[in-house]
Amino acid sequence: MTAYRHLVAAQVRSQAQYRASLAVDVAGSVLFGLLDIVSVVMLFRVTPTLGGFGFAEVFLMAALASCAFATADLVVGNVEACASTSAAASSTRCSSAH
Repeated sequence: MTAYRHLVAAQVRSQAQYRASLAVDVAGSVLFGLLDIVSVVMLFRVTPTLGGFGFAEVFLMAALASCAFATADLVVGNVEACASTSAAASSTRCSSAH
């Protein structure tokens, strides 16, 4: 768990250092969030309920899911790539040492 915490901290530091990349990530997250909201509004223009839920409930679920995904993507989006790159690099070092 400590290694994962270090990877998350490194991701946050790198996002803060490259401000243009951070701005693009945030803009992309906002655009996808708006797309989610527009799709909910479009669905409710056709039907009054969706699976027994009204507009407010579905809107809340879509907004919470969108915010959670955007936050997770921003904080730990590349941690898996970093971990797999690190594992590949260490296996290359180990195989070349033999």
